Amino acid sequence: MASTSICDSIATIARDTKIPLIREMSQISHKTSINLGLGQLTWAVDPQIEEVFKNPQPSDYLYSPNAGSQKLREAVAARYGYGNADNAVITIGVQEAVYDTVAALKRAGAKKVLIPNIAFGIYQKISSEFGLDVQKFNLTPSSLGISFADFDEAVELHKPDVVFLNFPGNPTGIGIDDGQQSMIASVLRAHGSPYVISDEIYRDLTFFGEKPRSFSTYYDNTVVVDGVSKSGACAGTRVGWAYTKNPDLAKIITGVGTNVKSSPPTITMRAALPIVDGRTAPTIASYNERLAKNFNITAEFLSDVDIQVPQSTGGFYVFPNLRMRDTETFCKELAAKENGVTIIPGKAFGAPSHVRISFASDKIEEGMKRFVATYCPGF
Repeated sequence: MASTSICDSIATIARDTKIPLIREMSQISHKTSINLGLGQLTWAVDPQIEEVFKNPQPSDYLYSPNAGSQKLREAVAARYGYGNADNAVITIGVQEAVYDTVAALKRAGAKKVLIPNIAFGIYQKISSEFGLDVQKFNLTPSSLGISFADFDEAVELHKPDVVFLNFPGNPTGIGIDDGQQSMIASVLRAHGSPYVISDEIYRDLTFFGEKPRSFSTYYDNTVVVDGVSKSGACAGTRVGWAYTKNPDLAKIITGVGTNVKSSPPTITMRAALPIVDGRTAPTIASYNERLAKNFNITAEFLSDVDIQVPQSTGGFYVFPNLRMRDTETFCKELAAKENGVTIIPGKAFGAPSHVRISFASDKIEEGMKRFVATYCPGF
């Protein structure tokens, strides 16, 4: 009976298990569709990264330590100006860093999580899978940034053990400056100093204004999750990390990751090193120049059809409100048709009337022309 019950449960769960909406959009896209959906740069990577894969070393074929290579962990710690290799854990992408960190904090007694009401869906999904109570705080409707009054109220009301922050944000592209980060830290300290998981994967891709410091600069109970996928234009290398000023927490995070994957791939960590230690900064600067131009192109096309977007500061997304009850059908029809364009329904991020448009494309102008022609026929 037990085996039959398990088999029935497997069948039920399999029917209910769907691929993420972001990936689904790519699968249904017509072969002639321009993809402004997936969040990755497709531009040429820095030659220093290519060189590693062209000339592997004998050590690249061996296991690494469970927490990752010593050199890369030291470079990660140096990036934040505090600690040493014991403060950093290398993961297979940022998503694993989030998973391992949530698992570690759950093991340490965390029960309640606070996330933005518009956010990358994995924050809620992973937290829920570990049985944590997920609550939300509002972003401002017009600017999609932090409302300090709402944030303070939410932290005081829900008394979270863990808070997620993501700036520049996915899907919003909105950042926060150093003064705002200091204010957030003050709010958290006034309400028990919960742990913060600060997703900073887009921080290096700041193209308007100065790059903000890491949130860990202002708040000790921070776990930074970050990686090279976005700023290195090398999502396929799958190199991420979790960084904390608490080496005991880093040890627990390592233990969780060890159970999942034993250790990170050795050659990809060596390829990531020049990104982390700053040697690819000129290449990243060139990406930012292109992203700034593409944001302006995107915003101009949207403005022409009376869709206003807040001024992005980094990343490569805009998240406009199309004033539809739910944009999913519109997006699927747009992606599936010949000469269409693939964008992501806002439902994937908790805001069904919005869409996420990635402007990290050399075809952004043609893509936006196609979007406008469908959204506003005859324009």
